[in-house]
Amino acid sequence: MITKVIPELNKLHGSREGFNLEGLLWETDSYPGLGVDAQDVLNRQLADYDIFVGIMNARFGTPTHRGDSGTEEEFDRALDRYFSHPKDIRILFYFRNATMKFYDFDIEQAWRVREFRARIQRQGMLVGEYAIPEEFRAKVQKDLLLTVRELLRPDSASPPTPATPALPPPVDYGSWNAVTRIGAPQGASYKPIHIAQVRLPLRLTAVFQSRSPYFRFGFKLMGVRGHPLSPGSIQIEDKNVLVHIGKNVDSTTLFLTKYRNGLRMGPNTPLVEYKDCRPLPMQLAIETDFSVTLSIDGNGVYEGYIDAETKGRLLLLAWGDEHNYDIECSRITLYGG
Repeated sequence: MITKVIPELNKLHGSREGFNLEGLLWETDSYPGLGVDAQDVLNRQLADYDIFVGIMNARFGTPTHRGDSGTEEEFDRALDRYFSHPKDIRILFYFRNATMKFYDFDIEQAWRVREFRARIQRQGMLVGEYAIPEEFRAKVQKDLLLTVRELLRPDSASPPTPATPALPPPVDYGSWNAVTRIGAPQGASYKPIHIAQVRLPLRLTAVFQSRSPYFRFGFKLMGVRGHPLSPGSIQIEDKNVLVHIGKNVDSTTLFLTKYRNGLRMGPNTPLVEYKDCRPLPMQLAIETDFSVTLSIDGNGVYEGYIDAETKGRLLLLAWGDEHNYDIECSRITLYGG
């Protein structure tokens, strides 16, 4: 159905508004190749796109080496691109909600579709729904046109630059010694820093150090309301972003892990060797466009985006799961623009 919509949009609006849509489908645009599996080949061959359109009926699909289905893997790759470069990609996802005969569908597959839909909605996805193909055709035609116009919309002219106001002085938060808290979920300890009223751009700098064989330490951005932790976990389902470093007992390598709205975003990323437990300077920055970067020891290790609601509180967060830990976070300083 979408292959019929694209030529219609190009004919009715493309020449007049300066765009030409081309559909990339594995059925017509892939070719034989070698990879870890077939989906890996498709990922490489069909990676250059501006708009991702996902469609699910009552089947979730078969697992790949990296996801529970090819569609889920493709969506996660698109979502990761969006969180890294939100100006360059748009994501549309549609679910068919039609009356079906009981024996015509796989109950387990349908349940997995339901779980996947709930998961991407928690990640901030507003999904589309349709019952019959004609309804989908009308929805996707309208949505694609609006999406293309959004991607092509030029940046608004910059207003005259006002006189630069005096910058507020930095706020010195001193040092924070994070240790195991008995009874807290995962032994977590945290230090809240309210940043809702701090003008962007914003910088938080600190120096990290720990001799513990196992630890997790990071930064959680979340709204003003709500508890920082859930009853049994450091994760919450409310809108939040958590980026942390970690070290395991059997390793001397620090790694980086990312979560959004309580859901893990990709595998761990190895960072640096940490044998001598040396002090590591860190900086978390939030720019005026709500882009977020984290640098450790002068090297950028994370880039993403948040919205105004998530810029409510910044938590310094430490935990050790079943391990005890002792972390020293010193020279904590907040700069506002």
